[in-house]
Amino acid sequence: MDEYSPRARRRSALLTWQHIASLPPSLPVVYCGGFNTQKESTTGRFLLGRSRGHGVVGDMRDAWFNARVRKNVSLVRTYHGFKGDKQGTLEYLKLILRALCLCWDCQTQDLHIDWILF
Repeated sequence: MDEYSPRARRRSALLTWQHIASLPPSLPVVYCGGFNTQKESTTGRFLLGRSRGHGVVGDMRDAWFNARVRKNVSLVRTYHGFKGDKQGTLEYLKLILRALCLCWDCQTQDLHIDWILF
């Protein structure tokens, strides 16, 4: 979804949900990707059925919380700060340390912006 505009993300979520809702109920749906927003945002709450958008409520479930076994629990965020330019050793170490610090805080495990919904 759009990385800059919350309005565009909300609209994308609504359009996607309308398409999913139009499919036969017996058809399994897996919706995954870079949502560029957290689950407690308006977009996240809508997709997970906790908020109404344009008279519609999403009904997806988060695969992370429904998984019997979780691999790579320490991977909290997938955004790594890559900007396309060459980075020196110091900048690279800062990215690694930032990722490690986030992994130590168990409460940040729900901050993923890339999700798998079903």
